[in-house]
Amino acid sequence: PLDINPLRGALKEFDDYDWVVFSSAAAVDAVIGLRSAPPAHARVAAVGTATAAALRRTDWPVDLIPVQAGAEHLAAALLAQEHKVRRVLFPASAIALPALARLLRQAGVEVEQIEAYRIVNVAGAADAWRSDLAKGVVDAVTFASPSAVSGLRAALNDPAFGKLDGLVVDAIGATTATALRRNGLTV
Repeated sequence: PLDINPLRGALKEFDDYDWVVFSSAAAVDAVIGLRSAPPAHARVAAVGTATAAALRRTDWPVDLIPVQAGAEHLAAALLAQEHKVRRVLFPASAIALPALARLLRQAGVEVEQIEAYRIVNVAGAADAWRSDLAKGVVDAVTFASPSAVSGLRAALNDPAFGKLDGLVVDAIGATTATALRRNGLTV
């Protein structure tokens, strides 16, 4: 993030939250980089199995994973908890989709969504990617987030991005698959 202090401040007050909610492994890495110890009292939720695995690799407990991955499912699972969820810390990307925080806030939950990391496109890589696509040396592309879809589309430009259609295109989860379809690709 441009300013790490809001995240640092929130992490000092971990146990003032009922839940700490992670929607990506990158958010896990950002938080663990500042505080390796899990919260003593707040419970920990992960949006899906990949995020839960990232937490477990750092010896953090995972108290909740929705049956189906996705922000909407995580919000529903949190709101279905026996004890009322009042306050949530949500460390996330600077461009995190608003669904999770919005759904929780609509249910009366106080959500502190804090920028934990920022996605930066690699300068210069787009030329190499365009060249590889033009030469036909790419067989498959895997996307790990909706922001990766929009980032690659912006970096390649429309004609080059269109060359992905016809390749094997894979997504890490349903939200990313939806982003690919919205951008005209078959998953």
